[in-house]
Amino acid sequence: MQLYYTIYLCWILWCCVTFFMNRSPIQYCCSISLLLFLVLLPHELILYDFPVQLAFVLLLLVGIVLAIHQQLRIKQYLLIAMMGYLYTIYFLWRLITPVFNDRTFIAAAVLIGVLILVFLSRDLMVQVTLLINAVCFGQLLYSLICYSYHLQYSMDPLYGFQIVLTILTVLTVRKCWLQGIRRIEQYIQALKIKKRWHV
Repeated sequence: MQLYYTIYLCWILWCCVTFFMNRSPIQYCCSISLLLFLVLLPHELILYDFPVQLAFVLLLLVGIVLAIHQQLRIKQYLLIAMMGYLYTIYFLWRLITPVFNDRTFIAAAVLIGVLILVFLSRDLMVQVTLLINAVCFGQLLYSLICYSYHLQYSMDPLYGFQIVLTILTVLTVRKCWLQGIRRIEQYIQALKIKKRWHV
């Protein structure tokens, strides 16, 4: 069930990116990356008895490429490290707390993630870069801790994917909404100018 929910989220995000974002090389690359993510999601690779999701490897590569392309500053790398630690602590807290069920856990993580990213930057690509790199770092750290303490059976990487995809969908819909409002305002301004000329 978790896999189907993750695929559904990825499909919604792909539709938003492909059909509603402004045409650009980055939009095209993001669209292709999401399709590759969908293809690789059910597959995993075993390295020294350590299962590695191929979708996570793709996410890690995309994060590295975005970080190189965006030319992040030292401050932003520190933010990635802090968000990664927060991700790890949040998932470790999930193992010991009886309060949250799965839906509440994901919803709280999405809300916190969106608020942090909107506060940190207004540029969508910087937000995406920070999010993907922080989640990859946090997931690597969380996986190492779980395997060190033999907690691997309580670890499900699909939760991390769902949180990332939901946050990306919220940020993308927000960006598309703002672009739509801006276009409507420009259209209204153009109508007002035409009306002044005809009067």
